[in-house]
Amino acid sequence: MTTPRSNPETPKPQRTNTRRRLSLTTSPSSPACKPRRHNNEKDKSKWSIPTLTKPTVIIGSSNISNIPFLHPDTQAESYPGARIQHINTLISKISPTTIPKKVLFHVGLNNKQESGESIHRRMLELLKLA
Repeated sequence: MTTPRSNPETPKPQRTNTRRRLSLTTSPSSPACKPRRHNNEKDKSKWSIPTLTKPTVIIGSSNISNIPFLHPDTQAESYPGARIQHINTLISKISPTTIPKKVLFHVGLNNKQESGESIHRRMLELLKLA
């Protein structure tokens, strides 16, 4: 039951949420802040990473393309169907002069048919390259 307000013109008090949240959003009107989805080529060895221009890079499978908006300092590259070994190959092609400050990988879902030991080994290889 709510108590009536003395003046109906008085706005309702705003609730504030004090929980911290990860925010990747910026202005929805900025198309440069959307992830780039690369073609799902049959020969994934032909994939390449475009020039890295931002200090933070997110590289991963198609789920990356579902991020609605990114911080202006973040570049996201989505490779549908990518497995850990595909990302390893992509990372090995990056020029040492364009290494970003932060790299976030989103991989592994497409490796779910492999054994846990195999996935673990591939992830360690990826971390060594990064």
